[in-house]
Amino acid sequence: MAYFRLFVLVCLQLLSIKGISQYYQFQSYGLEAGLSDPFIYSITQDDRGYLLVGTGEGLGVFDGVSFEMKYTSDSLAEDFVSQLFKSKQGIVWMGHKEGGISYLQGDVIKSYPVNYEINSIITGISEDDQGVVWFASQQGGVFHIDIKSGDQVMFLDEFSGKNINDIAIAGDKELFIATNSGLEHYYLSDSQNELFFSDRYLENYDIKKIENIGREGIAIGTSQSGLFVLAPGADKPVKQELPEDMLIKDLCLDDENNIYVSTFNMGIYKLGQNQTVHYDEANGLPTPNIQTAFMDREGTMWVGSFGGGVYKHSREVFTYYLMASNLEVRDVVVEGEAMYIASSNKVLKILGSDFSSIDTVTVEGIRNITCMYLDRKENLWVGSENNGLFVIDLNTRTAKKWSLTSDYLSSTINDISGDGVRVWVGTYNGLYEIGESNALNHYDITSGLSHNTVNCLFYDDEDEILYIGTESSELSMIENGHLSGKRYTDNFSLLDIYHIDKLSDGGIYLASYGDGVFRFLDGNFEQFSTSQGLASNFCYGLIEDIRKNLWVTHNGYLSRVDIETLEIKVFEEEDGANKAYQKSAIASNGSDIWYGSQDGLLKYNGNTDVINLAPPVLGVTEIKVDGDSIEVVEQISLAAGVYDFSIGLRGLSLKHPKDVQFSHFLENYDKGWSEISPNPVIKFNKLSDGEYFLKVRAFNDDGQGTEEIMVLSISIAMPYWKKWWFWVLMFAVLIVSVYWFVKFRERRLIVLQEELEKELAIRTKEVMFQKERLEATNKDITDSINYAKRIQDAVLPEDTAFKTLFPESFVTYRPRDIVSGDFYWINRRGDEILVACGDCTGHGVPGAFLSIIGQQLLREIYDIKHIEQPDQIITELDRSIGYMMNREQEDFETKDGMDVTVCSFNFKKGKLKWSSAVRPLIMYRNGERSFLRGNRRSVGGDHKDKEFELFEMDIQKGDVFYMFSDGYPDQFGGPAKKKLKITGLFEILEEINELGIEEQERIINSRLVEWQGRHPQTDDILFMAIKIT
Repeated sequence: MAYFRLFVLVCLQLLSIKGISQYYQFQSYGLEAGLSDPFIYSITQDDRGYLLVGTGEGLGVFDGVSFEMKYTSDSLAEDFVSQLFKSKQGIVWMGHKEGGISYLQGDVIKSYPVNYEINSIITGISEDDQGVVWFASQQGGVFHIDIKSGDQVMFLDEFSGKNINDIAIAGDKELFIATNSGLEHYYLSDSQNELFFSDRYLENYDIKKIENIGREGIAIGTSQSGLFVLAPGADKPVKQELPEDMLIKDLCLDDENNIYVSTFNMGIYKLGQNQTVHYDEANGLPTPNIQTAFMDREGTMWVGSFGGGVYKHSREVFTYYLMASNLEVRDVVVEGEAMYIASSNKVLKILGSDFSSIDTVTVEGIRNITCMYLDRKENLWVGSENNGLFVIDLNTRTAKKWSLTSDYLSSTINDISGDGVRVWVGTYNGLYEIGESNALNHYDITSGLSHNTVNCLFYDDEDEILYIGTESSELSMIENGHLSGKRYTDNFSLLDIYHIDKLSDGGIYLASYGDGVFRFLDGNFEQFSTSQGLASNFCYGLIEDIRKNLWVTHNGYLSRVDIETLEIKVFEEEDGANKAYQKSAIASNGSDIWYGSQDGLLKYNGNTDVINLAPPVLGVTEIKVDGDSIEVVEQISLAAGVYDFSIGLRGLSLKHPKDVQFSHFLENYDKGWSEISPNPVIKFNKLSDGEYFLKVRAFNDDGQGTEEIMVLSISIAMPYWKKWWFWVLMFAVLIVSVYWFVKFRERRLIVLQEELEKELAIRTKEVMFQKERLEATNKDITDSINYAKRIQDAVLPEDTAFKTLFPESFVTYRPRDIVSGDFYWINRRGDEILVACGDCTGHGVPGAFLSIIGQQLLREIYDIKHIEQPDQIITELDRSIGYMMNREQEDFETKDGMDVTVCSFNFKKGKLKWSSAVRPLIMYRNGERSFLRGNRRSVGGDHKDKEFELFEMDIQKGDVFYMFSDGYPDQFGGPAKKKLKITGLFEILEEINELGIEEQERIINSRLVEWQGRHPQTDDILFMAIKIT
């Protein structure tokens, strides 16, 4: 590889501060923020946290966002407020242009009546150890007001012919008066009604402002004669090293006893023990004409200008250095006491925190610098856009230009890193490794690199791994010469990595452009994004500070991440951090961090970044009960009821007013403290009777909260029905009521008993009469039914006739209700013996009537009509019953009928003819069962033109035939309380069919009794058995 040397022009001159000037951030609040007048004369802060601003057109009350103006219509003595002073009691005293006095206590403004005609502007206010407030008027003398006693004392003669500009009380009853002819020192009498002159200092000097600076004495500001300090016990004041031609308008102190000098022509000077800082137009202060300055409770400086409104300057956590000609800072490298800053075409070497030594290194031919890397040999490697790679030997002041390759893509250098021996260069054409003896090695996608565009590099000295950031789905790394990759996510998402660094927790952190920050730890990636609180997902660089916080740069924002708690704080415009940061342009030096931006250099001063220990000032702004606003008070008492509350809170933190958050706890209602939230409105629904105590905490942007403050006590009266006397009264009323009720009931019962006894006697007599009638009727009916039974029994065949025709047979006949709807019939003609088994619709009397009709019709059909075939008999029976029941009448139709089986036995021929309407015939031959079914339609009923089939079969000795009504299988009983069913009957017949006929009868009857148990008889029962002998 060819190398050539370039001539390096090194400018050894020390640049003036104008080359790189420090720039301070001031926020302006003027007419657009609600101020009615941009001319500011005095500033203070009340105990509620509001900033109070005295203007020529009223008092401005500032909540950190906007002003609310107060005027004479709000009880000010005058609109022109020249002086503001807060006493130890928290009362804010106001002096006016024409000598009037007003005061603010809480949120109430009042005009204080002065017993003297002042008619001159109030120029100073102070307070002594007794709480007496002293006022200085320009030409109206000095007077004091004892607010406790109301006494007022005027001192006028002592200052005749003098212009009084200020007043201060210091030491033991020492009074200092600033006049246009010097500083006068007085002692107060014990009664405070007399002044004893002590001394005059700086005679003939126009003293504009004096300030008690504690042990240091009195600071004295003059007009065009400089600043002096009079130490306690000193003979004369000592002049401070400040310009003499300052027109000093005000003096104030911060909590570190630094003196701030407000001037009308030179801005503000800050005098510290070790340095002096000057705020003017050149470094950020909008105007040099400053009337007053004030340090608030959070360390923020508020500046009152003459015509420009109010300016806010927070503690200098960030310092901005504006480059000459607004040059952008492309990269920053810090090594020891030296810092190297790269602009577009040159490198600055800076020594000293105050930029006291600046060398400019201009390399001929270099342009569009992108990055820098300082190796261990004091070689500064500089990358450029489309202009290749340069190496500057800082010891010899010589430079080389490296030609990696001849291709165009390799001429843009995105980042450089190294390990002391090797140097890695990231380009648009992959990664180049420059090893010992300048050996060159190239990695691209063909080598396994995730993408040819290498955005950033980081070499981990501890683990000896080079991490390579590209726009791809994985993080590339080189370890022991081996190139590998680790995928960010499972879905192959592309990440555009801008910067990589390793933090103290061992994690590798990646700043991505569009996807936030990723932490690579223990082989896994974890993402931090706007969902966790980052200012933006577009990240340019990252670095760790000495407190182990991670800083991330965005466009116009900085995010600080606490790695342990993952709490994120965002810094923006009001912090002075709203810069357009460059990619990877970030470096640290001890507690300080340097950020490169498009128009300068930003420094984070770690030592001054202290936690804001001043919590917000908490208060209640509004209380609504059931939607109606009520007076804001500390205690609310309400009548019994159920109420909805809405309570508006105010937490004033002027440093970051929009970042205040709240937490609340309503004792006797909430279970615990609420989550911290920025919502300033608390709502409670359906509060009923009880005592409630609302406690609230407010937190500033650093998480510092107030102590638990009970801001409201709510007392809702108990309804009368919950009070003890009500229940005692109710108990007494209940006792009396029960007593009278019992007595009333007793009387009523006695009367009722007498009436009931009379009624009972009458009813008993009627019941007995009805009983006798019912018994007679029942006897008549029972006698009739019993007589009907005798008639039915007479109609049925006699047992001897049945036994004569069928010696081996039995009939079990059990009516359910005295008389039965079941019947059997037997007759003989020649060798044919006819047997019928019938089951009529219903049971009891209706069934019995139908059964008698059936038997009579059978006799008529067989004996008179001489119909002998079983099927013809059933057919004729069906027709006859239908005729008798008027089946053919259109307006009447009955379903009454019967199920019947008719058998014709011829023992000589050994034949059986049979026909059936519904009822089956069961035959056992040699132990084998035959279940013989007939027609499925009953005799009678609502079906017409029915036909019944004739069956014929051979019979032989030993055959057993069973005929029965449905009463036997339909009987309920058994353990399950169910019907016996035909299957249960089959089981019995299987058991008994080969036994003797008498034994069969016994078992049939006994099994029925056993099955039935205590259940009532379900239906009439008829069971017939015939055994062929």
